[in-house]
Amino acid sequence: MDNILSNIPLLIFFGFMGFVLWSMFSKTGKGRMLGGKIVHTANDEIIQTQGMNKTAIRAHLIETKSGSKHVGIELSDNAKLAASMRPIKLTKQEAESLINMIQEVADKT
Repeated sequence: MDNILSNIPLLIFFGFMGFVLWSMFSKTGKGRMLGGKIVHTANDEIIQTQGMNKTAIRAHLIETKSGSKHVGIELSDNAKLAASMRPIKLTKQEAESLINMIQEVADKT
């Protein structure tokens, strides 16, 4: 019994790490981080590599429990022993504004 009690911090640590990995790599976990459930993911994604670092940009359609829909943008950075995911939640109007801003800048390149 003493041996089990001494391993509780270790069990909590591995449980937390399991939750973090599940959140980063599963569709359900990514949907939660974006504020709902992923209904659709765009077919295209942008992937950039620089040395050992790889950055991916993906767009998702997210549906909340209340039924409202919004655009979710996933920015993922992966390296040898590191990974991070930055979720961005946009309304339809904000997504259209982002499209216009990118189009304006792209037209000037």
